[in-house]
Amino acid sequence: MTETGGVFAWDSPEFRRLLAQHQPGPAFALIRERSGLTQEKFANLVNWGRTNTGRIERGERQALYDIRELTRVADALGIPRAALLPALLGTRNQALSKARTAKESVTWTADNSGRSG
Repeated sequence: MTETGGVFAWDSPEFRRLLAQHQPGPAFALIRERSGLTQEKFANLVNWGRTNTGRIERGERQALYDIRELTRVADALGIPRAALLPALLGTRNQALSKARTAKESVTWTADNSGRSG
């Protein structure tokens, strides 16, 4: 989508924050607004109804919690799938916590061969 101040809307801190906070509807509302699209034009691009688009943007409808729908919308808008990583990883602190937990799990398995007692 379009650039604002040299930054694509999908690469903005606001977009990443909204995705990390599991608010994809408002994140895509941000994209739509920065692109200068009406809800109707946006709905046509992503193959939604205009009323449904408004409900999704306000978080009243949770269609974007399905990763397949999230990637389909990103593809329709020309947003790289990598831009959706905050939706999967959460905030930086959440991602680091997940990584530590995974590392501890692997370390435990390697040290203990996955066997108990």
